Amino acid sequence: MEDFVEWKDGTTSWLPLADVKNAFPVHLAEFAINNKSQDFPKFSWWVNYTFKKKRSFIKSTKSTYSQCTHKFGIKIPRTVQEALAIDQQTGTTHWYNVIQKEMMNNKAAFQSLDDNERVPVGHKWIKCHKIFDMKMEFTRKARIIAAGHMTNPP
Repeated sequence: MEDFVEWKDGTTSWLPLADVKNAFPVHLAEFAINNKSQDFPKFSWWVNYTFKKKRSFIKSTKSTYSQCTHKFGIKIPRTVQEALAIDQQTGTTHWYNVIQKEMMNNKAAFQSLDDNERVPVGHKWIKCHKIFDMKMEFTRKARIIAAGHMTNPP
């Protein structure tokens, strides 16, 4: 039996509820509570169970990402140094190019400091790191991730 699903982008589709529960458990539980449908037979036991297991769901998702070492047969680096080492081993500049592209796209948002420089008044030092991935068309992707929890929102 399929249920009617409306996605955030406005598109709709008919899907088995079990598939939606498995793919988006926390989102669906939050949706059920926000729409006061957690007491419906399809959700009554499941919503409470999902919220009790929310932390383990999130933890398992994070650990799955950290265990992924290859995608489509290509090694995914964890650090910039590893990315550059892969380029050197393969004789390519794929990872170097995406790192440079990401740095150019975000250079207005960051100010790099030398080792002896202090953070300017009115600014705050925020730890950053890079995330690497591979798209389905075999193009590499690098993203700069800032630790947003280290500062208060404006």
